Amino acid sequence: MTKRLLSLAFALLFAIGVIPFGSVNSVAAKDETYSVTNALKYAQKNWNNGIGLCADFASKCLQAGGVDVYGETVIDLYNKLKGEYCEAYKLKLTGGTSGRISMSANAGKLEKGDPIFYKCNYCGDFEHVVICNGANSDGYSQDYAHNNAHNGQKTTYTYNHCGGDSWTMYSIRMNEGPKLYGKKTNVGVPEITSVANGADGVVVKWSTVKGADKYYLYRKTDKTSWKKIKTTKKSKTYTDETAKNGVKYTYMVKAVDGKKVSQYYAGEKITCLGAPKLSSVKNYTSSVKINWNKVSSADGYYVYRKGSSGSWKQIAKVKGGSKVSYSDKSVSCSETYKYTVRAYDGKVKGCYNNSGIKTIFLKNPAELKVENSNLGLVLNFNKIEAAKTYDIYRKTLDGEWKKLSSVVGADTTSFIDLDVENGETYSYSVKALNGKYSSYFNKKGVECEYIETVIEETEIPETTEITENEEVAA
Repeated sequence: MTKRLLSLAFALLFAIGVIPFGSVNSVAAKDETYSVTNALKYAQKNWNNGIGLCADFASKCLQAGGVDVYGETVIDLYNKLKGEYCEAYKLKLTGGTSGRISMSANAGKLEKGDPIFYKCNYCGDFEHVVICNGANSDGYSQDYAHNNAHNGQKTTYTYNHCGGDSWTMYSIRMNEGPKLYGKKTNVGVPEITSVANGADGVVVKWSTVKGADKYYLYRKTDKTSWKKIKTTKKSKTYTDETAKNGVKYTYMVKAVDGKKVSQYYAGEKITCLGAPKLSSVKNYTSSVKINWNKVSSADGYYVYRKGSSGSWKQIAKVKGGSKVSYSDKSVSCSETYKYTVRAYDGKVKGCYNNSGIKTIFLKNPAELKVENSNLGLVLNFNKIEAAKTYDIYRKTLDGEWKKLSSVVGADTTSFIDLDVENGETYSYSVKALNGKYSSYFNKKGVECEYIETVIEETEIPETTEITENEEVAA
């Protein structure tokens, strides 16, 4: 009599679990990330809080793990998960349709954090759902159960219901991954490990498959079907340099072993953000200014720099897709720098030119002095480290700067302008150069009036000639 009462109590308890409770949410896309840790943290904290029933509890555990799902009933939750994630797996029980669940006997079908569903073989209804907490020391599944208050350390078990103890148990693999497509073969399926806008194009990386002779890489857009864009034998990475800015692409890989081709996963999507064209780099008084072309759909740009050795380092984030220049003020004279720029759209980073644009930061010879001499106007200026030549400029009468000459030699820091006229005022400016790289040009210059030097003649006194007949005083 006592056993019948207990069985009836359990039956009523689990029947309550199918009563609708709470609001209804839709399941998110199947590429959503599921956090087992967060799901089990919620289960550990709320397994015996007395709020809601089993379907509500399991739904909230999954929501805590990052899955936007809510089942009003056990069968409702089962169908939503099965429809959006992957196929449900029928679990093996010790003792046939009753007993416990061996994790090793259900390898690949049940993992920690997965929901386990109870289907009664007598009435045919889904009556209960629990959350798997991995295996105990004997290898049997443990669970968090709300209605019968399992704390995560108790073994998952069946019970008497509808006049007997006969159940079919199912799991939904929350982290199983995307489904396979194509004709099934015994060739392993490569998975795309990352797809990102990288140097000079969209970079696709995938896992290797043992025994594969080569790989086929496919691409499609929302408007086009799959098209094979690359066949590679050994490489497990490829840069798609033909990807166009603003287009959303999906990439997929197949492995090939002889004449047999593997199945494939649905693919990975990315919107291509093209590399900004680096239009110019210019030295100023104490900074280097970089300019680039606008990238459509960009929210802004990241600016990178590297020295003569080392790797690219981000030095600035320029907000606004129309802002296409940046002044780097943290530069040192005579240092060699390379710059590159990549656009961003939200969290998506664009492609970039890996070669970058180069400059040698040369300061302007600011210590310029112009003085008169008997030959012309003499220019003296300070030496600039790393400069190999200096260009001398003079302002013409109409106000235009014109190059006079180049002074060759890093240590030669003077010049004489011979082509000057007395009483005229001249303006001069100097640029330091190292090959094609030059310093900032000071258009203000230095003025000096040329005053001709007059050399006065000295009179030579007359001398008296002495003849042979003249006597010389003793």
